[in-house]
Amino acid sequence: MVNLKAISTVGKVGAGLAVAGILYDAHRHAKVRSASYTEAKEKEALVRCDSDSRIIEYPSKIKSDYKDWIKNLRSDNKARPFCNATIGYFKGFGDMLVHTAVPTALATATLLLPKGLPSVITAAGLAVYGGYDFLKTTFNIGTNKRYTDYF
Repeated sequence: MVNLKAISTVGKVGAGLAVAGILYDAHRHAKVRSASYTEAKEKEALVRCDSDSRIIEYPSKIKSDYKDWIKNLRSDNKARPFCNATIGYFKGFGDMLVHTAVPTALATATLLLPKGLPSVITAAGLAVYGGYDFLKTTFNIGTNKRYTDYF
């Protein structure tokens, strides 16, 4: 007789490792996305701020100095990079979770379902998906060989 509880326990351990790997990858991707998003948004803001300070409707030393003061105030702003970094992090984290939706759903279902047949079924699905991903990554099985034969 097959002991479903033992198989379910092994599946839950594997699902826990899968969730840990997915979250680690999502975190790493989110950090990279956060940095690039912040850099792009800061560049846009500083270009806009600089062009605003160069445009003067009529020649006035007071208005010119005021616009320079506003430019310096905006360029030294610490809240904008923090907010952009946070937005970029959550965008990157979400992108990675969407990219790994199938293994995330299978691993989460395996962890949340009670021990027994439902947990074993989702763990088996996660194992099949992992095996397919291994074959695809290692041997290019299931990919378009025309674009992957560079070696």
